[in-house]
Amino acid sequence: MLGSVDASLELPAPGHTTYRLRVEGRLDELAFDYIEDLTLSLAINPQARTVTTLTGTLADQEALVGLIFLLHDFGLPLISVERLGRGP
Repeated sequence: MLGSVDASLELPAPGHTTYRLRVEGRLDELAFDYIEDLTLSLAINPQARTVTTLTGTLADQEALVGLIFLLHDFGLPLISVERLGRGP
């Protein structure tokens, strides 16, 4: 479902794109079975709400949409999606 990083070059694999998604709330531990090759970080914003940031490389737009649907299924409101870079 999700793309992977070409570890030998430490760059996105050819045709893959790196994204950063931010959602309101905290991912349930069950989500880790579905989310591979993504870095997660948690922060508490000034309104004392938890924000989870997911950063990673996805194979294509279909994988991005699948990840957004998965976050929706976990009940996490989407705050932002950023495209950080594309593989060679």
